[in-house]
Order: sequence, then structure tokens, then C-alpha cells
Amino acid sequence: MSAKFSIPFCIAIAVKEKFVGLDSFSPSSLYDPEVRSLMKRIHVVVDPVMEQLYPDKWSAQIEIITRDGRSFKEYVDTPKGDPENPMSMAEIVDKYKDLTKSTGEHTRDLILKKVLRLETIKDMRELFDDSQDTEGAYAHN
Repeated sequence: MSAKFSIPFCIAIAVKEKFVGLDSFSPSSLYDPEVRSLMKRIHVVVDPVMEQLYPDKWSAQIEIITRDGRSFKEYVDTPKGDPENPMSMAEIVDKYKDLTKSTGEHTRDLILKKVLRLETIKDMRELFDDSQDTEGAYAHN
């Protein structure tokens, strides 16, 4: 659980894997020597200007300095997924699929199809109707 809130761990995984998802917090990732080595080279600094903006803004900046001295910076005023910086539908679907990959594909896809048309469902019982759900993953009997 601590890894999910560890900035050095999350950045190290992102650098190594180019993606941070549910599997990123597995024991093999937590004890990966390359990740541990990267974590030692990550320094977190509180920016007083950004800190004053909190909680109205959740700003962040990252700077990567390469071995040859080049510097790459990125600033985010509002994190992805915030109402002011919403995720696209494709990003939402990708995240859903990553978070539910241990669920049977049929059940996962059935739930996704129902939720994606939630606004057009006239009777909410249809959302929870498990008669089409052959795996019974979310049956409400």
C-alpha cells in the first residue's frame, strides 16, 4: 500500500515500464533491483508556490536530468482525471480494463457495455440483470 503513495516508487516504475497500473504494485515490482536503484536517484522537493495553491490546485512539476546534463521538465497544473482535466473515454475504458483484467473477459465486457450506455437505460434493473452474465461475477440474488 505504501508504494501506491510513494512518489519515488511511482516515478521509478513509470521510467522503467513507461506505464503505471495495478500490476505495477506487485511484489516482483516492489523488490525489482532496477526500480530500487532508480528510486535512490529520485529527489522530491516541495515547491512553496505550488504548496500555497493547494488545495485549489494540485500542481506538480517533474525534471529529469540525464547523465550528460540535459534537463527535461514537465509541469501539470491539474492532474489527469480531475474535473478540470478529464480523462478521455478511451483512457477511462483502458483504465477499466486494466483494473478488471482478473475478471472474466465476457463479464468485464458485458459490464462495460452496460455502463457505457447507462444514460439510455430506462430501467436500472437492466443494469443489474445477470441473466446474460454466464460467469455470474456480479449477480445480485
